[in-house]
Amino acid sequence: MEKIEEIKKLKSLLDQGAITNEEFNSLKKNVINQQFLDSEIVSSLKTNHSKTSTRSNFKTLIISTIGLIFILIAGVIVLNHANLIPTPSFLQPKQDRFGREYVYEDGKEIGKIVKRDYKGKYFHWNTGVEIMNIPIGKMWTPLYYEIVNEPTTKDVIRIFPHGENNSWNRDANYILDESKADFVSVKFSKTNYHPLTSKMNPAVMFDADPTKTCTIYYFEESIN
Repeated sequence: MEKIEEIKKLKSLLDQGAITNEEFNSLKKNVINQQFLDSEIVSSLKTNHSKTSTRSNFKTLIISTIGLIFILIAGVIVLNHANLIPTPSFLQPKQDRFGREYVYEDGKEIGKIVKRDYKGKYFHWNTGVEIMNIPIGKMWTPLYYEIVNEPTTKDVIRIFPHGENNSWNRDANYILDESKADFVSVKFSKTNYHPLTSKMNPAVMFDADPTKTCTIYYFEESIN
């Protein structure tokens, strides 16, 4: 609208004789060219803004993609690390509706959990030990223990794997030091303790005050 008004003013000057026809045409041309130039400038600014916006969006997309890749890599590393650590969910006992605990692997029952109670006795070699009485054809792996009546560091549970002629070697025993809170999984325990059988005639000694009771949990499985 401003350009039209300028041309009208130039026409009025021409009619008044203030400018010649040649001057009118020249000035009119300048006004029209200036309008075209302004239009080109506006169009160029819009185009540059669009390009800048596109580059900005593309840069944001690249940064977001790289960030997502790093997050995925970190997640994979964490999961792989977690798989290297024994977890309580691996070969953990499951209870049936009667409270009996069985162990499954790949959906197949591979054994069950049995427990035995032992009274505290002051330690004497070959006296005070209790034979495990493992069923024939079965083997037991010690898992963990529970002690009633405030357990102390003086309470010791000794496992005697071999007892020939009801005589247990004082140098051939080991201490079961996994409490229920320390228990990880059946498989983890099987890597720490060798299975015991009836042929080995194993025994247990709960070296503690006679007022105390100890419960030991074993994993029972068939020999074959």
